[in-house]
Parts: sequence; C-alpha cells; structure tokens
Amino acid sequence: MLKSFFLLCSGVDKNLLQGCSEGEQTKYVGIGATVFFTAVMAFIASAYALFTVFDSVYPALLFGVVWGLLIFNLDRFIVSTIRKRDSFK
Repeated sequence: MLKSFFLLCSGVDKNLLQGCSEGEQTKYVGIGATVFFTAVMAFIASAYALFTVFDSVYPALLFGVVWGLLIFNLDRFIVSTIRKRDSFK
C-alpha cells in the first residue's frame, strides 16, 4: 500500500513498471518518497512561518496545506517529465 502510494507520488506509469525489475521499482518508490516528504516539509515550514507572523493556528494550517500541495504538484510534474538521454548533448 505504501509502495503504491509512493509510486503514485513519483508519477510513474504503473503498468509499464510492472514488467521492470525490482531495483527499478525501488528507484521510483524512492523518488516518490522524496517528492512526498518534500511536500510535508514545505507544509511544516509554511505553517510555522505563518503562525509566527499572524499568531493564528487555522489560517496557518490552511495556507500550509495549500503550499504543501502546490510544492507536491510542482515536484511531481518536474520528476515525471524528466527524460533520460544517452548523451549530454
């Protein structure tokens, strides 16, 4: 269950990945976990920053959730659109 959630976070095609080796699946689980925990850290940082500025819990949590989701979507988009190339050029 956690593996499929992290695969969802990585933006990988699950049907294509089923035919790949376990090592390749583990790589994408790690990418998804990185994307997810980056969003969690963005939520914590923004909620704390707004709480210290406005001294109110609910607006800080609301903005923290919005900011965390924004960072999650941005990271997931960046990771899922990266293409591998054979050479640097």
